[in-house]
Amino acid sequence: MTQNESDPIITPDQVGQWVREAVSVMARLPSGKPLGYRSFWPDFLDDYAGKGRSISQPPTRDEIEKLDYVLSWLDTLDVVTKKVLWQRGEKKGWSDIARQLPYSVRYLQGKRDTALMQIAKHLNRDLHFLTHVLVRWQDTNQLPKF
Repeated sequence: MTQNESDPIITPDQVGQWVREAVSVMARLPSGKPLGYRSFWPDFLDDYAGKGRSISQPPTRDEIEKLDYVLSWLDTLDVVTKKVLWQRGEKKGWSDIARQLPYSVRYLQGKRDTALMQIAKHLNRDLHFLTHVLVRWQDTNQLPKF
């Protein structure tokens, strides 16, 4: 069976799992920032870094890279959707999230589902493009010049 361009390779469930992993990595980061450095991470995430946990094993470089990648997806979303995805990654219940945010559970679930689908669709489109380009480069024995 061949991979059809319209067949998703990355699913919304996988995106949700990656967000949960990012939350776990963020919780293992030490709290506080070194003086003289500026962070480009969203402000609301500062509240979660190292919150209430002792750091048993700091995250690896690969885990931090993946965290940065996931944060770049979240950067494209509105604040409410970011908070919903992050708090669900922390395994907070829907009723707790709805109490904190001024929206119904159904509305927040819809925002989460839509965001996960949009991110997966975007990643699949990028993946299809990169696969197509890499196959062309491989066929012509030409590597890109950066």
